[in-house]
Amino acid sequence: MAPLRYIFYALRDVFVCLRVLLIPACLSGFASLVLFLPDQTRDYYRLVVENLAEQIDVSRCAAVADAVFPIVFLLGMAACLLFSTIVLLVDRNRPSLYRTACVRYAVPFLPILFGTLPLVAAIAGFAAGADAINLKAETTSIDEIDAFGDHEFAKQLKTLFDWSKRGDWYFELGLWVLGAVTLLFLLRSIFVVHLSRRLAAPQKAWLRQIANRTSAASLILSLVAVVVIAAYPVPIGQTLGSISIFAIFIGCLTLNATGLSIWSRRLDFPIIPALLAVAGFLAWTDINDDHELRRIDKSGREVRSSATPTARPPGDIEGEFAKWFDLRPDRKNPEFSADQSYPVYIVAAQGGGIYAAAQAVQFLTKLQTTCERFAQHLFAISGVSGGSVGAAFYAAMTEEFKPTEQQCRSVAEIGSSGPRSPEMREAQQSAFELVRNDYDFLSPLVASALFPDFAQRFFWPANPALSRARALERSIEAAWADVATRNFGGTGRDALKSGVLASWNPAGLKPALFFNTTEVASGRRRVIAPFDIDKENRTDAQILPLTQDYDIPLSVAAVASARFPWLTPAAWFWDSGSTAIPPDKSDITRFHVVDGGYFENSGVTTAVDIINRLQRRADACCKQARFHLIVLTSGKYSEGSSSAFSEAVSPVVALFNSRTARTYSTVDLATRDLGVIKRDATDVRARISRVQRADFGDYVIPLPLGWRLSKMSASEIFFLTGRAAHCVPDEDFLQKSKVTGFGPGDCVQRLILHQLRGDDLDTALRDAQASHPQVKP
Repeated sequence: MAPLRYIFYALRDVFVCLRVLLIPACLSGFASLVLFLPDQTRDYYRLVVENLAEQIDVSRCAAVADAVFPIVFLLGMAACLLFSTIVLLVDRNRPSLYRTACVRYAVPFLPILFGTLPLVAAIAGFAAGADAINLKAETTSIDEIDAFGDHEFAKQLKTLFDWSKRGDWYFELGLWVLGAVTLLFLLRSIFVVHLSRRLAAPQKAWLRQIANRTSAASLILSLVAVVVIAAYPVPIGQTLGSISIFAIFIGCLTLNATGLSIWSRRLDFPIIPALLAVAGFLAWTDINDDHELRRIDKSGREVRSSATPTARPPGDIEGEFAKWFDLRPDRKNPEFSADQSYPVYIVAAQGGGIYAAAQAVQFLTKLQTTCERFAQHLFAISGVSGGSVGAAFYAAMTEEFKPTEQQCRSVAEIGSSGPRSPEMREAQQSAFELVRNDYDFLSPLVASALFPDFAQRFFWPANPALSRARALERSIEAAWADVATRNFGGTGRDALKSGVLASWNPAGLKPALFFNTTEVASGRRRVIAPFDIDKENRTDAQILPLTQDYDIPLSVAAVASARFPWLTPAAWFWDSGSTAIPPDKSDITRFHVVDGGYFENSGVTTAVDIINRLQRRADACCKQARFHLIVLTSGKYSEGSSSAFSEAVSPVVALFNSRTARTYSTVDLATRDLGVIKRDATDVRARISRVQRADFGDYVIPLPLGWRLSKMSASEIFFLTGRAAHCVPDEDFLQKSKVTGFGPGDCVQRLILHQLRGDDLDTALRDAQASHPQVKP
């Protein structure tokens, strides 16, 4: 029985120790997980290295500073954890608390563990970020593309790979630096812990005084950070970076909690549990929910939401489409004179954070630079999450486009000369710049989440200016304003600040934007759009109420569609549960919405609803119109099965995977319903699917689900948007080339080009196949 008794006492001692050191233990473990596990963190390590490799020859001091600052702040965080553990041990720990010798001797070394563990986790995450890049495809990809005949594209890829190899060298250097810094910190920690064990009573009292003063200074710093970050989240967040902000937060929280813990013991009052109880009560009553959807009037001034909205029912999609179609500048061109000869495009842009935004804005801009007619044939975009952000960026860019009746260039002309005009070159460059690491959307969000929004959890009333979602909205607006000022002379720099209703003009080139969100209470779709899809037959899709004086900025609507999960919070607004106009005051309630990906992550469901409704109208007003659905998606059904802890985790894994699978099944269903008219037809036009899928897969590195993209990731997405000259179509105009780096987007680009030119698709298919006869299916 003696061994069992010893084990029991040892477990008891561990729990006693954790009760004493609960604060540094929890915060050290949490920081370690954040610094190691998330793909977003590893992508952040990559972009730090990429910035260093790119900028070292341009501005050495700035490049080194950007790489060194995160290390300095991580060391500061580790020092705070070390100091907190030592102070708590000095204040509370007594050898008599423990019955087992092993725990009694191990406890004094816990400060070293809690301080060093996050640094070790950062090293492991940094190494994992380096391993994520797959450079094995370099030789194969470049040789295949060279053999295909696109030497310029192969040269661009080689430049990218060479630059990545240079980054690899800096990765190795970074690992050595982090390892050396961690080792020095470990040695210093051992020395400090050794000294702390030899402190006499007066020195322990002096240490407690230092802890109190440090805690007070940390509290003042935290309050200043709350105020300053709430006012300037974008410049402060982007200057410091996500890792530095996180390290500052953990350091301040550690010192603040340590000070409160000491005062709790002195006052014999549980201060920290009381604060947590206050936060829990406020969350339960929901009276400090600061995540209200921002509203503006027709002049762009912010207005507060009201519990008695007088939002009129939105316009009808059929009437708006009829006006839009009648105002198309090339509608009367001879190539579009026949019935169902005028292509009208509806785009479904998938969710996925910043990489989905990059896919949407770069792919759509690439279509526009391929043929300048594209924007005037694009009626609507149904976006989800990051796809909504990309759609908003593209919509803002359309203000720089001009209507044209000019014929699109041929594939050969496009391949030899690139974009036709300087405006198109600027548009292509802008689409790339908007999503590369020059514009960090993650750091302002993290800064606002960890300081202003975290502080809001502990007081009332709610202040919407403290919401972390506002920081993401403002960073998106700032990115577009900077690009518009630099590349387009400042025209349209406030495009993302304009309202959803105000941005719709049937005579213009800006598409109607449908931002998909999910209603928390019911689980149905809540769509933010300039007009209703189907007022007569109410489906699961509800339209959010808007008026000219009660509008929602495009940036706010895009972020409302991208609230998944926790990092971006659920948004709320007032609406009526009834269909009465105006609604009775008793029917008004608060509705919460989250990311549209909870319902369906592709945006296809709303896009199909739009097409089905328009097809009913087309016979009466627009017989020339032929509707096509462009689906921007990535990924495929997961393979295999879970094995470890399958009985426990299978329900949870199935729940998450079924949400992902719903996206693919929705796309498959749309392909069956809207796709091929006559599969056995000899006419290519009747045989080609009206649902065109541009699938983006991982090429060199896995794409992260977050709000900051490294230059390598942005370049990878740009290469995967497709090139019309790379299309080697089969009989259904689908890509059959297996060249690494080619994909479905190539043939989608080429097919749309031929449709916009009004070409005979049978001839176009034969020409495309004849240009690459050596490529076999």
